[in-house]
Amino acid sequence: MVKTLALSTVALLIAAVAGLLGLALTKPDTYQVQREIEIAAAPAIIFENLQSFRQWAQWSPWERPAPDVKKTYAGPPSGTGASYAWEGKDIGSGKLIITDSTAPQKLAIRLELVKPAQETNHMTFELTPLPAATRVRWSMTGPTRFAAKLLSVFTNTDALIGRDLDAGLAQLKTLSESNARR
Repeated sequence: MVKTLALSTVALLIAAVAGLLGLALTKPDTYQVQREIEIAAAPAIIFENLQSFRQWAQWSPWERPAPDVKKTYAGPPSGTGASYAWEGKDIGSGKLIITDSTAPQKLAIRLELVKPAQETNHMTFELTPLPAATRVRWSMTGPTRFAAKLLSVFTNTDALIGRDLDAGLAQLKTLSESNARR
């Protein structure tokens, strides 16, 4: 009886793992997360905060004070070709490169993660003028590797990344509206 119970438990465990792996395989090969906000500022004011990576320290959700982080800026100070690389013990390393800058409507950025995992993602900021504000849409897309697919069985990728995008847009709103009042 004990032997039968042990075999049943092993069979159930194998079936659960197989089901989990099978479910992970049904997840999409790419992800896309998008958030937007209305900011009471002209597109040109907002765009200035987006197209210069040196400005990102004032609003980006990923800019956290860390004493060991080494930052490097290259290319032009803003616009197409501008880049920003980082490396730190706790945050890994990577690089942002502006691939398209159509002021003040659109900014496209390639995000190259190096450590802890190599991956390339893409971000886009689209600015749409409204009568009394500007709608800013921030999109992020990239591949979903198997480990991320497996994790997405238990978590929501849109919610995880979206939380950062929402925080960044809120900080961008505060900064841009403050700049607009000057």
